[in-house]
Amino acid sequence: MVAKESVTHYWNYAELLNEQLGKTASYVEPDELNYDTYSVTYTNILLSACSEIEVVAKLICQIIDPNVDYLSSEIPNKDGTKMVRNRVEMVTLSSTLLKRFPHIYQTKAEIINKHKMIYPFECWKEKNCEPPWWKAYNMVKHYRH
Repeated sequence: MVAKESVTHYWNYAELLNEQLGKTASYVEPDELNYDTYSVTYTNILLSACSEIEVVAKLICQIIDPNVDYLSSEIPNKDGTKMVRNRVEMVTLSSTLLKRFPHIYQTKAEIINKHKMIYPFECWKEKNCEPPWWKAYNMVKHYRH
């Protein structure tokens, strides 16, 4: 089980990221016309927020399905001779999360200034897919140049 202090830690960090994103609205209007806007600040927020989603998703998945190791970065090779990277894909995480939260795709967030709702996990309604923001995160993380 995740301790209350840990949950508070993750929540406080999410609030900090939300506050940082909110501050950018005085410079760039949160509007679909501006979704391609680039800045170092947006890069930092995107990398931090998506990384945090992955960390928390792995913690929740470990609780849902303790028979799978979602948390280790390395696991023994099948023959036990060396360690290999344990890479858990977002599709795997979504599959586990959907077992416990079958309607998570209905989760919404509001862009307050615009009174617009966004559904970050909407594509999970179709099951095995990566959300567009996850694809963007991986592109920025691996191909920032």
